[in-house]
Amino acid sequence: MGTATSPYGVFRLGAMQMALHLDALREVVPLGQPMAIPCGNPAILGAVDLRGLLVPVLDLRRQLNQPAGDGPANVVILRQGEHLLGLLADQVSGVFSCPDPQQHAVDATSGHTTLLKGSFPHPENGSLISVLDPARLAALADLPLARAPETAGADSADAAGSAQTTYALLIQSAGLHMALSSRVVHSTVLNPDVRPSALSGGYCHGVIDVAGTQVAAIDLAAFCGMARDAAPGTRRQAFVVNYAKGLLAFLVDAITDVVPADSSAALPLPRTALPRPELFLGLLPASALQDREVHDPDAFYLLLDDERLVDLAELVRFAGLHTGASHPAARHRASEAGAGSNTPGGSDGTPESAPAGKLLCFDLGGAPSATPIEQVSEIVPWSRGTPLFDSAGPALGLMVHRGRAIPTYSLAALLERPAAPAASDASVLVVEHGHEAVGFAVSRLTGIDELHWMPRQDRERFAQPGHAGDKPLSTESWQARALVADAQGERMLTLLNLQQLAQSLLIPGGHAPSAAGPAP
Repeated sequence: MGTATSPYGVFRLGAMQMALHLDALREVVPLGQPMAIPCGNPAILGAVDLRGLLVPVLDLRRQLNQPAGDGPANVVILRQGEHLLGLLADQVSGVFSCPDPQQHAVDATSGHTTLLKGSFPHPENGSLISVLDPARLAALADLPLARAPETAGADSADAAGSAQTTYALLIQSAGLHMALSSRVVHSTVLNPDVRPSALSGGYCHGVIDVAGTQVAAIDLAAFCGMARDAAPGTRRQAFVVNYAKGLLAFLVDAITDVVPADSSAALPLPRTALPRPELFLGLLPASALQDREVHDPDAFYLLLDDERLVDLAELVRFAGLHTGASHPAARHRASEAGAGSNTPGGSDGTPESAPAGKLLCFDLGGAPSATPIEQVSEIVPWSRGTPLFDSAGPALGLMVHRGRAIPTYSLAALLERPAAPAASDASVLVVEHGHEAVGFAVSRLTGIDELHWMPRQDRERFAQPGHAGDKPLSTESWQARALVADAQGERMLTLLNLQQLAQSLLIPGGHAPSAAGPAP
């Protein structure tokens, strides 16, 4: 049986990092211009209009005699029993699940009270997060509280006992309203800085930084087949899902709320209603959302299948691509390699440490292989292209991408290795050479790892520039041996100079340096 966890909403105010259990956190709204209200508590800034309900806003810095701040702010709406209270926040960090054994209770000394209920370590950086006690906050002196509107009667409360209640993350993307169980959400990111990478292409916009790790960023609506790929940087928020091999970020327009929801109320979807119906559990009516005022009883949310989302092979593959070199163990091994320790030596006894660099790793006919990641300009999903005139060899066809016709080859066939038939989860590594490009199809990407060591003779040959003559390069000139380090240890693989190989294939009248083979 797995360890029990508790979900928390985390936010910052000044130097304080605080959290509320999701049972007590109703929603987050902008502060705007607070309205003045008569109140004897100097820590009350005023009140916000929450859909016609006046909710007082408490500044915990004033309450704790700390200096006030400035700049844009949000209000975290706390619910304690039948009452609501707003807490000022500089920044909302997101939703995190904390294993119960990592939570530590806090008690007040005799004759004193504390607003804290406990603490737990931040799951990404280990910093301590203070858990607020909603009951003690609501009991502060001279504190006005708003009464929450009644959302259910006695009969509905009885029915809720048998409902399948879960916390749902409510999402807007490409004009669509979606919901996802918060149990698979690692964290959320406001205004993610999406940067281009070798992964950019199709529904993958590039990478974002999540606690120092470069994580692939997927356009959720485009992945679901319900919107054209938006321009990178146009999605304003992201939620991060934790996979077995690493993290993966999903870009959306907005994350509007985290609320309890009755998932058993989801209506079945016709199989032909959506481009990828297998990604959804059904339609969740707005009436199934608890603690949320329903303005339109006919509104609904597309309920994503959280189990399917974390098990889908194409997403698991993306999640594993940016974990190798960022894992602490891999960084440790990389630093050892840089220092020359535990590194194979040359004939004169001197270390043969390789230049630092990251390798894009993939599988070719069961043989682990890699190429320097800077040699790959893009990674795009495989799709069967227009056949070339000579389709008997490793040439697969012409792939049209970004307005260019790119000749695409089976990399396994070029190496005379066993090659599986082309599959939907295969990838094409696009390599630029001058104003032209070549695509190399591989059946499976396995990760990005740190280059640890290369034999001196291989390193010198591998570093030689390509030849501009009219003869293709020999096979040996674009292959080398390399040792990589990751969290599981060290392993040897074949390192391929795809830029030299692309140059060889682009020579007029040139041809592949090995025999023909099937698709990747």
